Amino acid sequence: MLRSLRWRLFLGGAAAMLAAVVVAWLFMGLLFTRHLERRLADEMERDGVRLVAALAATDGQPPNLQAALSDPRLSTPASGFYWQVRGVGRDDRSRSLWDQDIDVATNAPSDGWHLHT
Repeated sequence: MLRSLRWRLFLGGAAAMLAAVVVAWLFMGLLFTRHLERRLADEMERDGVRLVAALAATDGQPPNLQAALSDPRLSTPASGFYWQVRGVGRDDRSRSLWDQDIDVATNAPSDGWHLHT
């Protein structure tokens, strides 16, 4: 029975299709993961720009938030969506951060942005 050409072609075709599906599954998973990481980093940068635009600092005064931010996650305690601005003498942070501080690495990039995912 295994010597039949029809049976061998059937098994070979099934194995090839299974291999193609596994390779496609792995490739699509990798693409999806990269897409999500880029999308989240872009969203965090956009929110950071909005935050900087809403901050005001005068000479000798620490920065403070002049306008409310639109994302409700920033005002819900322990929401998982936080911001913190370090100034001279005082830090300003989101209400969602509650009484915690965000630890910033000492080897921070020179552009001043810190995205922690």
